[in-house]
Amino acid sequence: MLNLADLFDDEYFDVNFIVFKDHIELNARKPIKYQHFRYQMRFIPRSFRANIVAPLLDYFIKKNHGEPDLILSNLLPSDRILSLSKLKNVYLVIHNVPSYDFFKNENEKNKIDNKKLRQLQIIYTRKPAIAVSKGVKEDFEQWFNNDNVYQIYNPVNDNYVFEKSQEEIPTPEDSYIIHVGKFKEQKRHDVLVRAYSKSRIKEKLVLIGQGDLKEKIERLVDSLNLADKVLFLDYQKNPYPFIAKAKYLVLSSEFEGLGMVILEAMALKTPVISTNCLSGPSEILPSSNLCEVNNINQLAKLMFMASENPEMFLVDIKKEFKDEIILKKYQDLIV
Repeated sequence: MLNLADLFDDEYFDVNFIVFKDHIELNARKPIKYQHFRYQMRFIPRSFRANIVAPLLDYFIKKNHGEPDLILSNLLPSDRILSLSKLKNVYLVIHNVPSYDFFKNENEKNKIDNKKLRQLQIIYTRKPAIAVSKGVKEDFEQWFNNDNVYQIYNPVNDNYVFEKSQEEIPTPEDSYIIHVGKFKEQKRHDVLVRAYSKSRIKEKLVLIGQGDLKEKIERLVDSLNLADKVLFLDYQKNPYPFIAKAKYLVLSSEFEGLGMVILEAMALKTPVISTNCLSGPSEILPSSNLCEVNNINQLAKLMFMASENPEMFLVDIKKEFKDEIILKKYQDLIV
């Protein structure tokens, strides 16, 4: 969204963020304008909270910005509210695969929580939606009978990523490969660490991120006697110098919406390998850079090949991900 805001701002639009938590983690290319919407009434039961909060948010938006040309809602907490908005041109941006993001636990039990499904179907059929990849769009359409679903990739700002990669930040001196992502089940750090152990490559493995599963992965690393080869780094506001200096980037996810870190690595001319999860990576990378999801042996083999010949896994960014094409698609939504 920061990248998209930059694109709109460069085209002389007035861009503003409304946040539900007054907490900013990511760097932006230029100062961003944002307001903190405080009136979320969390003490009210969720079943009818959005009906009360939606008019308040509409009033907040109109008071601060008049009638916006375009409103983009990101993630379920804001989707619940903005699906009830009376303002024009509200779109719900779907950043992940619904089958996993909304229903993964239920699917593991071979059943769906029908009450939850009905609630989500109500939310995601009230407004048009934007899917960040073709895979997300296809999966979304399986669950939600919404005829107004657009597919628009997330933009990557090549120049900004390169500029930030030039900052003087202490990075490992040894040759290393890198993974950037939150420590959660989706990212399957366990598969990555076990594949790394099997690959027996000489490069160190750098894991950048934070999350609930970090301690579990640290214990796994210790149990495999890899403590001297796996380096854990906390969340980095600027991960780009680490990505730029890595021999290659590896993604081991079980699912992705798109996989922005892949595009960012490609912008830095860093080779990339990934699991061929439900959406995202296969739309960005050729099949030679992909392996089967949760297949430790295949990933280990691919990591060994990438360590031996990283140039084989260098990929240029396709034109579909270029800024001007993505901006035009968003501008076309403004009526």
